[in-house]
Amino acid sequence: MGWLVNNARDWQKNSVNRNKHFNGNNYMAITALKKEKKVRELLPADNYYARCHKIVHIGTTEFEKNGNKYELNKAVLFFEIIGAEVPFVIDHEIVLNTAKDTPFRKMLNTWRGVDLTDEEAEAFEVTALLGVPCLVNVGHKSISYQGGAFEVEVVLSVNKIPRTYSCPLGKLPTVVLDYDNWSDAVYNELPDRIKKKIVDSVEYRAAFG
Repeated sequence: MGWLVNNARDWQKNSVNRNKHFNGNNYMAITALKKEKKVRELLPADNYYARCHKIVHIGTTEFEKNGNKYELNKAVLFFEIIGAEVPFVIDHEIVLNTAKDTPFRKMLNTWRGVDLTDEEAEAFEVTALLGVPCLVNVGHKSISYQGGAFEVEVVLSVNKIPRTYSCPLGKLPTVVLDYDNWSDAVYNELPDRIKKKIVDSVEYRAAFG
């Protein structure tokens, strides 16, 4: 930090001389241009054919509620919408719990079109979903982020595709990111909101300090 402090002092000491130059004719004025952020058009709320093209293990998050401590093991499924001219992806966070009546177990049942047995649920490997086609029901919700309010797409449900439909392959490669197969390149491409959850996880702290 000493380098930063020393340079800050030099900047203050020499600011008068610099201002003389800036006000003369030898220097071009530098102005900050205000750029309007492009607002992406939302994917209309509807049902879409999709494939799970990426699975990211967030890890275990800890929280406290009513004086009790809890742990949730989470992952994110990334669905590529099939048929879009430009690849479009919507993500869906899940809690890795396949106990009966849990949201993840219910999602697997509607995705398969057949209920999992308790034995199948207990032995289920989430990476088996990679590349599997489905019909995702997409809706919208409002979120607050960095002082602003935004509408975003959300996955409301994941269902089995009709038997009569042959789902094309997606344009994006299939990817898995977990702590046994770590990739900085894949991690760096993730949205900041997901990276923050990963960094706060028990597994990330254990692996990277």
